[in-house]
Amino acid sequence: MNHHFDSYGPDGVGGMCSTAAVQICVDTGLTSRERWWLLHLIGPPLVAAFANSPRFAGRDTGWKSTRRKLWSGADPGRTSQPDLALEPAAGYARYALDAQVIAIRGDGSDWSPPGPLTFADWIAGKHLPAPTYDDLDYHLSTLFPPVRPRGSHLEVRYLDAQPGDGWVVPLAVLSALLDDPIAADVAAGAAESVSGLWSQAARYGLADPAIGTAAIAILDASIGALRRTNADAAIVERVEDFFQTYTVKGRSPADDTLSPEVSR
Repeated sequence: MNHHFDSYGPDGVGGMCSTAAVQICVDTGLTSRERWWLLHLIGPPLVAAFANSPRFAGRDTGWKSTRRKLWSGADPGRTSQPDLALEPAAGYARYALDAQVIAIRGDGSDWSPPGPLTFADWIAGKHLPAPTYDDLDYHLSTLFPPVRPRGSHLEVRYLDAQPGDGWVVPLAVLSALLDDPIAADVAAGAAESVSGLWSQAARYGLADPAIGTAAIAILDASIGALRRTNADAAIVERVEDFFQTYTVKGRSPADDTLSPEVSR
């Protein structure tokens, strides 16, 4: 992976070695298609709301989520979102087939493929022997899209790590949005106008007016869902506090790092 990402520049190694995420895994359930699309749709506003990596190697980068910036530049063919115009299974299959093969496992120490090789190329016979199902499983484990399907669950990989036990808040927000149809509809409608704006969300965070407006509506919808489901009062309070301290004010945890003197 190191060797492969180096061919695209320094972003891949930086993302692998110097960033951290809150990775939330959710069941696909009976509404896997809806969850797949919703998780991508609300991704940019949530990236902005929970941005928490404004520095890299001790320096301000000009990005609220440097982690998202690095991963987006590591190898877009394996770190960008799949084509959402296609059905989820078809879209992800195309995504996986078009991605470059990182490694062809063997007995030696060098697993590098002999030049650029997509998995579709390998199946088509451009490298022998032909790939096995084990090779496909390994290839799928080297793909890092914002949302990665893993059989019975989906990995949400686009959220920055949060301070302390702050991971509770994005976990509660996502759970509420996915389990409450009313909140899901509100969130989808709010995020539609900023769909796919991953780079803008990572760079500007909630300072982008459209993304900020969408994030407020999405988190507000999640709070309503948590109240309707009688969620633990302490968790609801944590989400409400985050919403009022950060989202409503157009701030994210990244701003605490950039402007620690600002009173919370």
